[in-house]
Amino acid sequence: MSRSHFEMIKSKLKYSKAKDKDPQDKAWRVRALLKLFQKNILKFGFWNSALSVDEMMAKSYARTCLKQFIRGKPTPFGLKFWDLCAANGYLFNIDLYCGKNSVIGDKLSKCALGSRVVLHLLKPFFELTSDATIPLYHLYFDNYFTNLDLVVHLNRLKLKCTGTVRDNRVPVKNVIHKKAPRGTYVVKHKKNSGINYIMVMNSKPVLILSTAAGVTPLSSAKRYSSIEKEKVDIPVPQAFHLYNQSMGGVDVHDGHCNNLLPSIRLKKWTACMKAKHV
Repeated sequence: MSRSHFEMIKSKLKYSKAKDKDPQDKAWRVRALLKLFQKNILKFGFWNSALSVDEMMAKSYARTCLKQFIRGKPTPFGLKFWDLCAANGYLFNIDLYCGKNSVIGDKLSKCALGSRVVLHLLKPFFELTSDATIPLYHLYFDNYFTNLDLVVHLNRLKLKCTGTVRDNRVPVKNVIHKKAPRGTYVVKHKKNSGINYIMVMNSKPVLILSTAAGVTPLSSAKRYSSIEKEKVDIPVPQAFHLYNQSMGGVDVHDGHCNNLLPSIRLKKWTACMKAKHV
């Protein structure tokens, strides 16, 4: 292969150029590649009604300010991504985490980080989905993203959502005794906002906010009983059952990506990003 032909192929494969440099965007080197990837995965639209938002790590030991450390994760060091996936693991949207002070749109600069991430990932969804079909979808997220303002805002946009939430983020306090048996639940409903506050006793009390489901119909879940020394069926509210059924889409996608990762220890963080998703 001649040198000129090699340089021509190299220039076509290189997605970042000097003119794309943006001091406010730490991920400018891969921004063009991310936009191309987002365009390709949205060709078929949002064909699954169960959507979930969560974080995902791409293993990397490269020296970059984008590298994160999350204690207790299977991949503690690496690049953190925000993903919007279907319940079966299909990826609909993705973005690279560039720090809590990174600007994601001027209109969202004053919102909490979790709300900014969710609304930014849902932007293509509201652009490609008609108002008549939005109520058919159901969005799930965990307590990192869930807050009352986000749930109320999504409900006004006709998008149903369910998520676990921390006690200090809600004004309504449901109290369950610490020694209550598993399956015990307390529910409160706000007519003005249409939100259900459901607290369920699992291994510890779990608080759920939902605008799509409540308590009935009751479902069953298998949990270990210290009295009978085996797993038994316990009744759980419908919102709790739906959350456990559809929340793990990002984890399924992450598992598929890890199975395809090369065994070579990559030196550049841009190469780690491309190997993880492209």
